[in-house]
Amino acid sequence: MALSLLVGELLGYARVSTTVQDPALQHDALSAAGCWRTWTDTASGSRSERPQLVEVMAALRPGDTLTVWRLDRLGRSLPHLIETVRGLAERGVGFRSLQESIDTTTPGGRLVFHIFGSLAERAGPDPGAHVRRTRCGPGAGPAGWSSDGDDCGEGEAGPEDDRRGHPALGGRRRGRGVAVDVVPAAAVEAGSAKVSGEVFIDETKHRNYVVVAAVVVPGDLAALRRTVRGLVLPGQRRVHMTKESAPRRRLIADTIVRSGVTAVVFDAGDAYPSELDARQACLRGVISYADYAGATRLVLERDDSLLAWDARRLWEITGEVGCRDTLRYSHARASEELLLAIPDAIAWCWAKGGDWRRRIRPVITGVEVV
Repeated sequence: MALSLLVGELLGYARVSTTVQDPALQHDALSAAGCWRTWTDTASGSRSERPQLVEVMAALRPGDTLTVWRLDRLGRSLPHLIETVRGLAERGVGFRSLQESIDTTTPGGRLVFHIFGSLAERAGPDPGAHVRRTRCGPGAGPAGWSSDGDDCGEGEAGPEDDRRGHPALGGRRRGRGVAVDVVPAAAVEAGSAKVSGEVFIDETKHRNYVVVAAVVVPGDLAALRRTVRGLVLPGQRRVHMTKESAPRRRLIADTIVRSGVTAVVFDAGDAYPSELDARQACLRGVISYADYAGATRLVLERDDSLLAWDARRLWEITGEVGCRDTLRYSHARASEELLLAIPDAIAWCWAKGGDWRRRIRPVITGVEVV
């Protein structure tokens, strides 16, 4: 996959699945990366008719680099992605994917794609092996994944409801959609796609039914607890965003962003007949995501009225996903488990939208309806 040494332009390509979805975040990221223009298709990932992709392909010249926000915006399947990038290389055109930090104009980026190509060839032709984005529930490998359709994409649900797809490679699960980015670039280049950690979740019903899963790597637990404890004021038992002043909310949000945690938002929208149905859909997404990420523990805020219901659903879902023996789950009061303040704050900021959402956005690695 030798590339020309010519230095050319960065040309962006974005894709959303429906006309009600908003590609603004893809456009912003591509513009920030230096793309002088971005071509955008409205088409599901399984469709081959993408007129704007045809146009950007025709516009590329030797030395240029085709840039996408995430791999699944370009490839319909792993073989299709490999074929497309190889075709670009033969023309002296580079390829760059921002979320995975893959750049075939660099030796490391070319090595990653050589590995992908070898894996694809060893596995044999598989037209259904889609570039992985999580759906309800997310993850790579759990039972229930299929290769049907495509309805996720970053920022695809209106001005304040960003919907992101999964950037890594693999399968996907039946459902309305969950999209997460849980694989750091360093892990991809090192050949590891698992990020062991603990998942702390909280919910908000301010705008639709939203569950936030905040992932914490085990080594950070003690330090993060000290950080959160430092935010608790004298007389307070916990940090609770709904009861904080605006300056305190800004301090809490900024502290979370600096902490290095990542969060995934699971949004049930208004598609379910009851809050319990919406909660079940979100929990299914969280558990599949936690299983993919290699998490060992799931912590939910304790609500005595939901304990029996949660116990039944969590048992069922962990069995379906195949992580009943590897993923522990428990309920705790926020005053007892201080780290539950993290998803509480993230959920509050996300639901409020506007400047609050922009403030917390750096920790959000994925958002999608379930």
